[in-house]
Formats: sequence, structure tokens, C-alpha cells
Amino acid sequence: MLYRITHTTTYHYTEPVSLCQNLAHLTPRNTPTQHCRHSELSIAPEPAVVSDRIDYFGNCATFFTVQEPHRELVATASHLVDVARPVVPDPTATLPWEQVAERLTADLARDVLDASQFVCDSRNARRSDELADYARISFATGRPILEATIDLAARIHHEFQYDPTATTVATSLDEMFAQR
Repeated sequence: MLYRITHTTTYHYTEPVSLCQNLAHLTPRNTPTQHCRHSELSIAPEPAVVSDRIDYFGNCATFFTVQEPHRELVATASHLVDVARPVVPDPTATLPWEQVAERLTADLARDVLDASQFVCDSRNARRSDELADYARISFATGRPILEATIDLAARIHHEFQYDPTATTVATSLDEMFAQR
């Protein structure tokens, strides 16, 4: 399916801004099921500096600097993107979760290394026995990983209530789990 996408971001300032530096993530990335055929980013006032790069996560990032006084900044991104239907694997035909976990510790393939960054604790998401016990119900010995993951996601969907005011970006995983 072919999509024509236009997105405009407008900033209005109460006082003239003499210099502004921006990092925009407005360009679709190419993936196995998505191809950006055409992409254009127009910025007013015109920037003195524009630089594109790919960030750590593989996203297109555009840095730009406007070095003239302005009270309004308008960035319009226009794209032509071809999107194909993804091939969804049979959940029961995926590797057992234990094999996937072992690959994360030993395999140096790029996709495995990319996934490895998510096995470490972070400030707001730390391992705990309580979380492991909850997940263990879905991740029985030898169960295919996608089947187990779908089961865990379904359990979370049914057992947790979404409340946009209950947590913030600073809420720890343990706090969120306790509140459900």
C-alpha cells in the first residue's frame, strides 16, 4: 500500500528567537516491510545548517539551526511510503524461549546484539522475583517464544487496567506492577 504523508509542526514564540537548534525525527525509516520512496523536509525560516544522520536506533534524524530572528518556526515533512503487509510467523513454530535467551548471551549476530541491550536492568525496570514469577506462568519450559510472549501480553491486557494518570515516566516497574 502506498501512503502519502504530510506532517506540519509549528512553533509560535512570544518574543523573537535569535537562534534555535533542533533535532527532528520526521523521516520514515526503511524496514523489511516499509520503503520510503520520497522524503522532503521544508523548514521556515530557512535553516543556516542542516545535517542528516541515523541515530542509535536506526531512525533518521535531522539536525538544523535557524540563525536569524523569528517568531514562528514551521517544519513540514512530506513523504511517499510504500508499506507491505508483514509476514507474521506461526507463534508455535518459533524457537523455545530458553534457546532465544541463550542466544542473547552467546550470539554476536547484529539482530541478537540489538536485542541484548534490553536484558539489562535500568533505573525504572529492574528484575525481581515477583516479576519473574508472573512471567513464568506464560514461559513454561520449552514453550515457543512468540507463543509465550503473546500469552504474557494477553494476560497483562486482561489483568491490568489502563489509567493514564496512574503513572509517570518516573514510575518504577515494581510500582506499576503493584498498582496493576
